[in-house]
Amino acid sequence: MEFKGDLVRIIQSATDNLEKSIVKRSVSDVWGKIKEAAKNLGGNIKNTVNRVLDEHKPKVIEALKNVQKVVIDGAKKIIIELSNGVIKIITEGQTATSEDNSYSFDDTHHTAYVVIDNASAYAIKDVWAKVKQSVADLGDKLKASTKALIEKYKPKIINSLNKVKQFVIDEGQKIILEFKGDLVRIIQSATDNLESTMAKRSISDIWGKVKAAAKNLGSNIKDTVDGVLEQYKPKVINALSNVKKVVINGAKQIVIEINNGIVKIVTEGQTGSSDGAAFYYLDDDVHHDIYVEIDDASPAPYYIADPWTLVKSAVSDLGNNIKDRVMKVIEQYKPKVINALNNVKKVVINGAKQIVIEINNGIVKIVTEGQTASSDGAAFYYLDDDVHHDIYVEIDDVSPAAYGIKDVWNKVKSAVNNLGDNIKGSVLKVVEQHKPQVIAALKNLQRVIIDAGKKIIIEIIVDLNGAIVKVLVDGLEGLSV
Repeated sequence: MEFKGDLVRIIQSATDNLEKSIVKRSVSDVWGKIKEAAKNLGGNIKNTVNRVLDEHKPKVIEALKNVQKVVIDGAKKIIIELSNGVIKIITEGQTATSEDNSYSFDDTHHTAYVVIDNASAYAIKDVWAKVKQSVADLGDKLKASTKALIEKYKPKIINSLNKVKQFVIDEGQKIILEFKGDLVRIIQSATDNLESTMAKRSISDIWGKVKAAAKNLGSNIKDTVDGVLEQYKPKVINALSNVKKVVINGAKQIVIEINNGIVKIVTEGQTGSSDGAAFYYLDDDVHHDIYVEIDDASPAPYYIADPWTLVKSAVSDLGNNIKDRVMKVIEQYKPKVINALNNVKKVVINGAKQIVIEINNGIVKIVTEGQTASSDGAAFYYLDDDVHHDIYVEIDDVSPAAYGIKDVWNKVKSAVNNLGDNIKGSVLKVVEQHKPQVIAALKNLQRVIIDAGKKIIIEIIVDLNGAIVKVLVDGLEGLSV
């Protein structure tokens, strides 16, 4: 019992409480309370909410006969809850009840609820048979406690699942059941779900699933994808230990995801899964609030075991009229080229003829005098793709073999600090993002170019007084002191 103004309000609970009584009331009574709660929302949203409620009226009423919470999954999420005979609506940061907004509505945990949307009208027969089939298909991937909870809510699942988007069990663990085509999809989540378990597994287990997913891609791309994955293996493993999605932005984008303990790879219009290409909800789009991108601008230096062999292989693929001349120039700068390709993915030699050397996905491409050649052969399928490199180095005929300049990073910061006050802060932020590559490159090369929004040129100038760093950006020049 509680005071409500000058009156005493009596609330029944247990098996014959008002919450169960209202479910048995007429449709008009349930719907009237929902409309009353919507009426108590703020004027800026109540009309929109009323329109959505009217649109979903039959589904909402039907759902509240089986559960005490309904989520309408639309442009704005609307939550409708029933507790002690009172309707509560939560949406866009507002809460309103069917009594009035001064009524204290305690937070009630609902162990089962449904989600509906515009497509929730499945009318599929044999719901429980399909649920049991999915449980059987998942086998040991489902815990015994999960199977027990599904069995516990059998009547509500049967009465709800073919009319809603999702039936959600939230009792110790979260279990989501929904139709995918003619099949029932079962998702475990919460603190001990399969996805969380996957993140805690050993490195070999994670990497094995990544490799298995790549193996299930089409034969025309799986070897190439496998090569790219091997190139980025440490970064991929490290990322997947912290997030559930990794995007490799190379010549072809490769997306790697972990969903419910299964690795999925999406690239070039194909999808492969560690659980087999036919995994029935493989193509579902799972939103990841946070993920990692790996690309040519990744701050950690890249290391290729034998870049020089790849360079020579690419040169040999040039036309007979220029290959010997190009090889002679590149041989002249061999130490610088090797050093550069272990830190960045693009090197430009500015001699009588410009020579551009790039590494994309472990393959060297050389562009010079209107010709393009690759260490993987001229027919390499993405040879002519333009790959943007956020950072690269330039070598020219006056570049000394090694500057031996000390305290490179402090000189870079000093030069940036001598740019205009309006840009030096933003320039330093970009340069610091590439700090390891800038330091490594400037110790052996004359010029580093960061081309990310604004082009920033960092170069070493050597005179009789020694070496200084010069930074050029937006027509402004800064010199180290």
